[in-house]
Amino acid sequence: MACYISTASPAMAAAAREDIHPATMAYIRHLVEVFRTTSFHDACYDQNYMGSDADIFRHRPGTTAVPDDVDAALDAIEEILRKGSPTLAADERLDILYNRTLQEETVGAVEDAVASMEAQVAGERDIVDAKKLRLKAVRAAVAEYRDGLAALMTPADGVEEQEATAAVMSLLERLDAAESEAAALAADVDGFDGLVEQLAAARERLVEEKARLDAIPVPSGDHRKDDVIVFRAADRFNRSVRVLREFVAQYDA
Repeated sequence: MACYISTASPAMAAAAREDIHPATMAYIRHLVEVFRTTSFHDACYDQNYMGSDADIFRHRPGTTAVPDDVDAALDAIEEILRKGSPTLAADERLDILYNRTLQEETVGAVEDAVASMEAQVAGERDIVDAKKLRLKAVRAAVAEYRDGLAALMTPADGVEEQEATAAVMSLLERLDAAESEAAALAADVDGFDGLVEQLAAARERLVEEKARLDAIPVPSGDHRKDDVIVFRAADRFNRSVRVLREFVAQYDA
């Protein structure tokens, strides 16, 4: 594999200044600036998914009078990152594989959550059904106790005050106990109903996440070979960018 190491001395760069077209130098500076803040993988993403207006090489002029290593570095960078290149194709396949793997993990996590809630709902349903029946009976008792209290509030002939007071106190105690029991039962029933709603929402989400997974294509080819292609291209790209940086630094010296 070729290694691009700038051999142009400051004196050589200075001598070549007059021969380098301003557009060429501007283009080299543009690449140096772009790759100062854009990593190799970000550049691959931009070239793969951004439109033609964002193509890094759309304004490349014909190079003139630049050192051979600089010209080779420019060619290498464009060969690696031009739209439709083998490197970009491999990077895109790896990107799709990565996204599909993440989505598969998401689907798996949602499936686990659904299964857990289904088991919980199944385990509690009989108990909650019994509590619903008990709640209905307790609420009926509460209504009966309140009616009884209302009746006792109206004095009846032949009923001693002490006897009436004792009856009221007894009903109040039973009403208080029934209301407390009803509140606890209602909380349990509401909690179960909330769990059922969560399960329904989780099932809907599972359908959505599976649809997202189905929308991601299964990448073709051997991802291990794609890893090698991208790794080697990244190394070649980084060395080529370094050549351009050194050249600009020497040119400006």
